[in-house]
Amino acid sequence: MTPSVYWSASSIWHRTSACSSSSPTRGLRTTTTNAAGFYTNLQRAGDYAAKLGITVCFETHRGLCVNHREMLQVMADLAHPSLRLNFDTGNLLYYNEHVCGEVALTKACHLVKHVRLKDSSGRFADWKLPGTGERRRGQFSAGLPDHA
Repeated sequence: MTPSVYWSASSIWHRTSACSSSSPTRGLRTTTTNAAGFYTNLQRAGDYAAKLGITVCFETHRGLCVNHREMLQVMADLAHPSLRLNFDTGNLLYYNEHVCGEVALTKACHLVKHVRLKDSSGRFADWKLPGTGERRRGQFSAGLPDHA
């Protein structure tokens, strides 16, 4: 099994000149100037990760991977076997209205290398302290294949 590291590319994105003056709420396709260079640098990070025998996993955050649609598009654009997803159940529900986490996981599971189970009320922009959430984690685990 390949070790994995999860990393929030959105935090790097916010520090680059490719980022517009306001925080991105969708993927890189909404900005123009340096998005291609940013993707090239991410692919280089994937190349380096491959040499080290690790996988870099993108966190579920605004910027690159806010929901399964963005996750799928970013992974298709990057097309790198050492760049995968950290699927964060709490962040998915926090950052997105009208999303079904189980459906999102099922659609993206072939690209998920790490899963972070986090408490959530299941409501948009509603954060919960650990142990106080209302969502059942078993609902998400049903969407994972045996090898994930």
